[in-house]
Amino acid sequence: MSMWIDAHCHLHEVSDVERELEECRRQRVSKIVCVPARLEEFERATNLKNVHNDNVLLALGLHPQYFSEFSDEYTDKSIDYIFQHAPMVSMIGEVGLDFKYATDKEQQTRQEFILQKQVSVARQLGIPLNLHSRRAARETLNAAIQYKRETGNNSILHWFTHSGKLAKQAGKNGIYISVGPAVIHDENIQRIVKDCINPNFLLLESDAPVEYEGLGIGLPSMIPQVGNVVSKFLGVSDNHLCELVERNFNTMLTENKKS
Repeated sequence: MSMWIDAHCHLHEVSDVERELEECRRQRVSKIVCVPARLEEFERATNLKNVHNDNVLLALGLHPQYFSEFSDEYTDKSIDYIFQHAPMVSMIGEVGLDFKYATDKEQQTRQEFILQKQVSVARQLGIPLNLHSRRAARETLNAAIQYKRETGNNSILHWFTHSGKLAKQAGKNGIYISVGPAVIHDENIQRIVKDCINPNFLLLESDAPVEYEGLGIGLPSMIPQVGNVVSKFLGVSDNHLCELVERNFNTMLTENKKS
C-alpha cells in the first residue's frame, strides 16, 4: 500500500512531535522531510532523525529570510555541521531566496552568495535542494534549473504556487513543486495545480507549523486532506494520487549523483 509523504515540514517546531507522529501513522503519512532554518535548529532536527529514523528525512540549510544573521563564519560553521552529519542528510534546505527581506541589490547579492555556497554542498553530497522562493520565484527557479543542468540533480520548489507560467517552466525542466494546505481554500492555487503543475513533478507538503486561514496550524497529518483536494482537481482517486506522489518523491530523492 502506498503511503503519503510530507516533502517540507518544520517538524522540530511542532509542539507535541510524538503525538503528531502517532497521528501520522494513523493517517498513513510515512515520511516527513524536516527542514530547519538556522544552525541553532540543526541539532533538534538531527535528534528527531536519530530517534525517528524510519519516518524523518533530514534536510539541513540556512533559510534566506534570516540572511542578515549569517556572517561568513556562521555560514561556514553551518556547512561544517552538514558535512559532519552527511550520512544522515537527505537534502539541503530550507535554502533559497527571499526578496521580501532582501530588498536592495546588495542584500539580494548576499542572499545569492549564501545560496550558492549551499548549492555547492548539495553538489558535493549528490543530494537535492529544498528551495524557498518568496518574491524571488524566477530567480530561485533559475537556480534550480542551473543545478539540474550542471549536475542532473533534483530540487523541490516549496510552496511554488503563485505563478502558473513559472510552474509550467518548472515541470518542463524537471523541477518538483510541493503543494500545501493552502490549496484547500485558495482558488488560484487550485487552478495552478489543475492546469500548470506537471503531475509527474508534483509533491505535497504541510510546511508545519505554519497557520492557514480557515484551517489552523498545518501539520503533516493533514497531508491526506491536501491529497484529497488535489486528487479532485486532477480527476484521480486519492489512492492514485498517493501512489503518484510517493513515486515522484522516491524518484526525486534517488536520481542524484555526487560531482
